[in-house]
Amino acid sequence: MSVQKVRSEIPEALEYPFDKLTQTTPNDLFYVRDHFPRPVVDIDQWFLSFDGTVSNSLKLSYQDILALPAHSVTATLECAGNNRTFLHPPVPGVQWDLGGVSNAKWTGVALADVIERAGLRPETLEIVFEGDDAGPVNHFGQEEIVKFARSLPVEKVMNRSVLLAYAMNGEILSEAHGFPLRLIVPGWYAVASVKWLNRITAIDHVFQGHFQTADYSYVNRTGPEPVRVPITEMLVKALIAHPQSNAVVPKGKLCEISGAAWSGAAKISSVEISTNGGATWLEASLDPGAEVGVWTMWRFSWLVPSEPCECVLMARATDENGNVQPPAHNPDHETYMINFCFPIPVSVE
Repeated sequence: MSVQKVRSEIPEALEYPFDKLTQTTPNDLFYVRDHFPRPVVDIDQWFLSFDGTVSNSLKLSYQDILALPAHSVTATLECAGNNRTFLHPPVPGVQWDLGGVSNAKWTGVALADVIERAGLRPETLEIVFEGDDAGPVNHFGQEEIVKFARSLPVEKVMNRSVLLAYAMNGEILSEAHGFPLRLIVPGWYAVASVKWLNRITAIDHVFQGHFQTADYSYVNRTGPEPVRVPITEMLVKALIAHPQSNAVVPKGKLCEISGAAWSGAAKISSVEISTNGGATWLEASLDPGAEVGVWTMWRFSWLVPSEPCECVLMARATDENGNVQPPAHNPDHETYMINFCFPIPVSVE
């Protein structure tokens, strides 16, 4: 029976066994990333508050949430630190291999519907989402106790694909995935999809919370001066599920290379495969129906060399906006947003 790989026990980090890749990830295999000890929620006492720069403050019970119109979206969630094991020299953080990512169908309430009830005042700039989990952090050299919180800009929260989700793959959220309510932000790294959500606050300034300033941020050099900005949209990426790293493949036979590709910016338009460490590339076949922010399955039929040798497999994705998976990690991304073409060595025997 397949089990998740334990990368950390407290706080819990469980990796999806990527070699078991399917279009929809079973709930019991979906990767888990906690930042603090998991909170215990009494559903009879729980409520979601919405306050700040709004016309009508809200306090919604679990039953209130369930009574609102339901919506579903399919979204791939990826930890911003996924694939850290491919960085050399090793870097700090959860040592994700391939499986800090999973895909599910999420059901809940469109955030825009709740915002409409609250009514944002004109000065609102961002919306802050706070979970019920809390713990110590080193915030720019100062030890602090904080709750896990992230913000979204006003223009993002009005996208009706952003959900307050209470179910995944047709089942009520488990504690590991944020019961009773979590935010789902399709196309963005999963740090934005706050679990155990219990408070939403509209603000008239830029949020300076720990998890998008001191952590989960990177250096952006697109402006006149480099600035540190929060991690948001998933970068284009393809990962190989089969064969696995260091696998032995029989010489002279056909071998199917397969995996998944995704981008938070646009639909995947192509995946290319190299069997010689990036020297040459050939196009793989994509499953139909590609969606933004949802992984697309792909496959490539490889005629394995007829003599024993060592080969390095790579996959390279391109999305419809022309974003291409790069050959090397961007150092400005530090230990996050790792999306270069990963080498998968195999032995031909």
